[in-house]
Amino acid sequence: MSTYVPQRRYTGTVHAATSFLKRSKTAPANQGPHTQQIISAYRLDWEKLRNFLLLKFPRDTHPGLKLDKRPINDDKYIVMLPEKLNSDDLIYIDEELRDKKQMNTDQSDEET
Repeated sequence: MSTYVPQRRYTGTVHAATSFLKRSKTAPANQGPHTQQIISAYRLDWEKLRNFLLLKFPRDTHPGLKLDKRPINDDKYIVMLPEKLNSDDLIYIDEELRDKKQMNTDQSDEET
């Protein structure tokens, strides 16, 4: 016995109930001269990240740079940058900017 499942027809309208997260995934990453960069917020203080980004992209050479804190679900930072961060930048963020003290405490708690 087969079950009939009616198909939805496209009506040409966009549903207002589309979630922000779904729209952010389908939105174009490049908007103007900047590109979207998503960085994990795990153990990463916003001010440390912001200061690093300002050193990498000084405002005198990148006058349109705005670094507003825009987390999604409190676990990612979304920033618009003049160019994507390279692998060295991401390693530096992971090794130097993330709070290691708290990470070591979490690891010792897991071992006990």
